[in-house]
Amino acid sequence: MSFTGEVSEKARKLHHDAIVFDGCTFFCEGYSANLEKAGTTVLNVTVPMTDDDVGDAVRNIANYYQLFRDNPKLMLIETVDDIYRAKKENRVGFIIGTQNSRPLYHRYLGPMVEIFYRIGMRISQLCYNERNFAADGCGTDANAGLSREGRELIQEMNRVGMILDLSHVGERSSLEAIEISEKPCIFSHANPRKWCNVPRNLSDEQIKTVAAKGGVVGLTPYAPLNWKGGDAIPTMDDFLDNMEYVIDLVGIDHVAVGTDSEISPGAYPRDEILYAMRTLQHTVGNYYLHFADRIFEAFNLNGFSGMQDFPLLTQNLLDRGWDEESIRKILGLNMVRVFKEVWKEQSEGQR
Repeated sequence: MSFTGEVSEKARKLHHDAIVFDGCTFFCEGYSANLEKAGTTVLNVTVPMTDDDVGDAVRNIANYYQLFRDNPKLMLIETVDDIYRAKKENRVGFIIGTQNSRPLYHRYLGPMVEIFYRIGMRISQLCYNERNFAADGCGTDANAGLSREGRELIQEMNRVGMILDLSHVGERSSLEAIEISEKPCIFSHANPRKWCNVPRNLSDEQIKTVAAKGGVVGLTPYAPLNWKGGDAIPTMDDFLDNMEYVIDLVGIDHVAVGTDSEISPGAYPRDEILYAMRTLQHTVGNYYLHFADRIFEAFNLNGFSGMQDFPLLTQNLLDRGWDEESIRKILGLNMVRVFKEVWKEQSEGQR
């Protein structure tokens, strides 16, 4: 089945009625046409950035509180009931997350998870590509496991009720984290190495292990993680091939979506994008070098320009023959199930 670029009335209705959960996004400057087009109910937003210390992290969280005050269509998500409330009120819910646990540990005080939980953070990766105090990143050659502090951090995240995200984490570290965690973990935005063998993607063992303990893999349309080689820019079909591979491997209940895209396109300065592309070879291979002469054309999937095209995913899942119940799970219900299990003080929520 080839990629469909038009969204039918049936797909629009299904997308509108579903809980749509984007497992990884960043850079929001307010409610926008792109958020309207995306039809998302809730987004995990990278708020403290990957190199933030404690002060920077708190300041960035404070900035998002101001964003929520200035934009009544946006709301902070702290419980699963908040997700259902956002859907009912036709608002967009933001989960405050981070892609590096650096601010969550103090050399003298130990884990600071509860402090950040109390100011709204509900999800954290262990590390971002490189080794930090807790774990090896996927771009670290040694591929060592968790540190003593990393194990302590995971225990505290379990106690408080913070989601453990293992995207960007080294294979050994991620497997150890899943093993010792008493709660399900997620990979918010990653694909299988079966089709694109780069360090940022996941081995079958990682996928099977996280699923066996009730977690989910958020498949991502991020183009470099969908490239099968050759001169063609990856397409929605390549992305859906990756998704269906994971479904075949571990079942429909363990698959979700994380677009890894900007909420406000252009918020990330162009020169910083170019710098980031040059420094990502150790995690995504030579994708950016291969497409250097058309780098911005190749940044997104061919036919999928970012989260604003989220309804195209619903359409193409229908086109591939997936039933509506399965699509609802992929779009959001699988993520909601995991978050409900990990977060504290949850009620059943209005379905």
